[in-house]
Amino acid sequence: MAIDLLTACIETAWGSCNGCVVSMLSLDISGAFDHVSKERLLWILRRKGLPEWIINYVSSFMHGRRTRIAFDGYESDWFQTDAGIPQGSPLSPILFLFFISELLKGMQNAKDGAFAFGFVDDTNLITWGSSAQENCRRLEGVHDKCIAWAKRHGAKFAPDKYKLIHFTKRKRDPSGDLASTVRFDGQEVKPETKLRVLGVWVDPKMSWKEQVKQAACKGNAAFEALSRITASTWGPCMRKARLVYTAVVRPAMTYGIQAWGIGPDGKHARANVQQLEKVQNRCLRRVTGGYKRTPRAALGREAHVPPLDLYSDTVAMKRALAIRDHPVSSEIRRAAEAIWEAAGNLQQTSTRGRGRPRRVRRRPPTTMERVQQRAIEREDEMQGYNVWQADQRLRAGGRQGPGRRRRGAGPRGQQRRKPTTLIDDWADLEWKKRWQREARDREATTWRTPWEQSPLKLYSDLPKHQATALFLLRTEVIGLNAWLASIRVPNVTPQCECGWQAQTVRHVLLHCPKYRNERPGLLGQTGSEDLKEMLSRPKSARAAARWLVKQGVLRQFDTANQIEEEDTTDHNPFQPLEEIQ
Repeated sequence: MAIDLLTACIETAWGSCNGCVVSMLSLDISGAFDHVSKERLLWILRRKGLPEWIINYVSSFMHGRRTRIAFDGYESDWFQTDAGIPQGSPLSPILFLFFISELLKGMQNAKDGAFAFGFVDDTNLITWGSSAQENCRRLEGVHDKCIAWAKRHGAKFAPDKYKLIHFTKRKRDPSGDLASTVRFDGQEVKPETKLRVLGVWVDPKMSWKEQVKQAACKGNAAFEALSRITASTWGPCMRKARLVYTAVVRPAMTYGIQAWGIGPDGKHARANVQQLEKVQNRCLRRVTGGYKRTPRAALGREAHVPPLDLYSDTVAMKRALAIRDHPVSSEIRRAAEAIWEAAGNLQQTSTRGRGRPRRVRRRPPTTMERVQQRAIEREDEMQGYNVWQADQRLRAGGRQGPGRRRRGAGPRGQQRRKPTTLIDDWADLEWKKRWQREARDREATTWRTPWEQSPLKLYSDLPKHQATALFLLRTEVIGLNAWLASIRVPNVTPQCECGWQAQTVRHVLLHCPKYRNERPGLLGQTGSEDLKEMLSRPKSARAAARWLVKQGVLRQFDTANQIEEEDTTDHNPFQPLEEIQ
């Protein structure tokens, strides 16, 4: 939430007046945990009114610690560690927050023209004004307060590691004001063009370009790692490969997306997410085994992974609702109000008539507040939609008569669903609308499958090469002559080897005389000659995928088919060393 506070402060200051510059100085506490004074920390805990048993516990936690150095087989003697908080303990960050609380609390008054926020040992000073030079002088004055705190608490700052950045909407800087620097003990700190704050990269115009660039690099690196463990014909099954993407790759790529993936209007920033959609497309092709020309909509639908812009929108709105009543959110709103007042931007407008109260311009909502408002509107929309849907079901049930049970209704027909929120339901409905637009006038099975039927279930228990074969059959983006000719592959005509005018999925599975002898076995396992039905039911779809691989229709599955049919009964991969001569 520190990023929310930063963006709220910058947006509020920018909205206060044209040309406003917000400057931030990122401090560095030298050896933060190692220089915590035990006596000072215990004094702070008593001053905050913590129970004596907690203070005794902390005192025991920091007493009698010892350590030694072990390197390359060498171990030093034990030596006492009397100062500092131990690294690696989950209690240490909490104790350090108590230790540094006075520093942050002393700089929460926006009327002084400066503000401070931080998380553990990452402390940042913010100020705003009409020029960067004025901000730098103010930051130097605020820094003196930090030095005074450090002397009282036995801490030490490292000015050589400080970072400075000026946030502004200015397109030009003819006077060179945005190059203003700060000086501390002879150390000059020059402004940066990008700065990492709590794992998120910010830039002077808050365009998030650097963050998107870094996120894309993380996504591509994760894709390369994913490519080492799975491909179209080997590796974990499709569902497990999908789990790797959703649980590892996507979180690494979209860290903090609720801040940088949302525009000032509270809606997803399309430009910021667009670059990452390419990475997701590559990952889903690796997960499903799909070809490069497979439509993104089909990849996402078959893997049950929503478009990235819809995912970021959902994450942002769910988080906005979750923290709406959080105490920290209240503090962010108060900070924004204080900055708005301190900026002196209360433009008063006179009204007609004497004695009437004069109105002032209200603070514009921050991005997070816009997201919260939008999330509330979406919840209201879904509540109304759910009421309408329930009414439609009641009417449909009345038409069927009391003696008939609608298919899928009641205890027997109900499907177990994962508990969802109204925002999840909205996202699913929005995804469905997009899918229906994409599916219009398309005939492949994946486009004709009802939205309520999850294709992901079809791939259960299928090895990777068979799951890929099923994916190709359902999308019909497959290496058969008809499709290859449609994308103008050189020297390829749509005709089948049997002489039929087009080698399609339907022709190969149901009509091609080349597989006349093998087809009865396929139809016996699937129990249907309807292509859509065959590829939409789990049992028959898996049978069709296995049949395609076994018949060698596509050469890409030759090696996988040979491995599958190989007799490994007498195979002994690890022979004992004593038996080797």
